[in-house]
Amino acid sequence: RAAACTASNAAAVLGVDEGSCDAHFVMYSVEPVWQAPRESSFQKEWGVRHEMCGLASVMQGLPVIREHLASRHGVSLPQEVTVCEQGMYFVPHEHPLLQGTLFGDKNMSFPLAASPDALLAGPGFNVLIEVKCACPFKGGFDDGLWRWLPCARALSVDDICVNEFVQCQIQMLATGVPHCLLVRWSVKECKVLYVPFDGAWCKQMLIVLSQIVLAAVATNGKCPQFSSISGHDEFVRDTRERCSRLLEPCTVPNAKGWDGRRFLQR
Repeated sequence: RAAACTASNAAAVLGVDEGSCDAHFVMYSVEPVWQAPRESSFQKEWGVRHEMCGLASVMQGLPVIREHLASRHGVSLPQEVTVCEQGMYFVPHEHPLLQGTLFGDKNMSFPLAASPDALLAGPGFNVLIEVKCACPFKGGFDDGLWRWLPCARALSVDDICVNEFVQCQIQMLATGVPHCLLVRWSVKECKVLYVPFDGAWCKQMLIVLSQIVLAAVATNGKCPQFSSISGHDEFVRDTRERCSRLLEPCTVPNAKGWDGRRFLQR
């Protein structure tokens, strides 16, 4: 995983957000580069620990999701589905969209990988599930304590951020599953957004990413100047525009959440 560009860090490597730094490009260094140990993050730990809340909310809200997919997206979700745990997937060199890019060259070792949270499988239909959990605690105060601020820490649930769009697209590219449900769970609410596979965007992404990887290799794993990458500005604008065109999410009941008075433990 450390040597691959994964779906979760691809947005930073592509430079479509403001979080890009040298640490995202260490795997492209020619010479050994010292890496500081990764510090644990309370927010990330919260997200990992509560993924099952998002998955349980999806299963509990299947009738709502099924109706939403049919009426808003023309997608038919089978009546009988099963949630399957997923592992790491690598996009094969032979994939048609990789041809003509750096990642389609069998002699190059620059893998693309993804690890979806789950797969919702039914007869003749599969859909990936990616869960995002908002941490209701906020730190950074002078006393060093964390405070319970669920409203302030809630995710923006009415649209999809660029990072999540990129992550979902690469997950679908790696697995060959053309549907993804982005689940945004918080202690207040749970919303589900449908993200379809966008092959045209993925092809352009692979062309831009090929240039970025070569630039990073040339600087021994440093963050490149994105302004020097051909077509990068247009790619970033196009990515954000595609995000804005996605339809609004549906709301499903929380399998474990806040009823307005307290944090329920059900």
